[in-house]
Amino acid sequence: LDASIATEDDERPVATAQLGFTRVPRRPDTPRFVEGGNRRVAFAGSEHGFEAPFYEALGVRIVDAQAGALEIPVADYQRNSLRALQGGIVVAFASKAAEAFARATTGGAVVTTDLTAHYLAMSKVGPIRSAAALVRADGAGVVLRIELRDRGADDRLCVVATAVARPL
Repeated sequence: LDASIATEDDERPVATAQLGFTRVPRRPDTPRFVEGGNRRVAFAGSEHGFEAPFYEALGVRIVDAQAGALEIPVADYQRNSLRALQGGIVVAFASKAAEAFARATTGGAVVTTDLTAHYLAMSKVGPIRSAAALVRADGAGVVLRIELRDRGADDRLCVVATAVARPL
């Protein structure tokens, strides 16, 4: 799936995304989806909002910024229907690791602008720990490789990502 976002005044994209999907066979322990007719779901109202900053709410902690080492627990709040860390949270976590490493490397404020993730195994036990390796650093930003390993599953390699962090 390809997606682009543009402004009304300019057709050039300000953001693009490419997504891939894989159909995973149902396991015996996978919760069953039961279709229950048409229901309206309100995702948020005026009384709703975040109770803590995003990464804090996820339980992310920085272990060693200079190594890009962060940890995130695998708790019910972050799990998908397969009882693994939800894919969007995996990518957000990899992005946070990239920014922590790039900030420690450059000494300045950065933001992840590009990230490609390859999911190799499900992150099910936790905590999940990131590690970063520098690929290239120049005035345009920092390119790095991020690995996410499941420490509770014998440091199983779950995700390999390539990220670009650019100065703000």
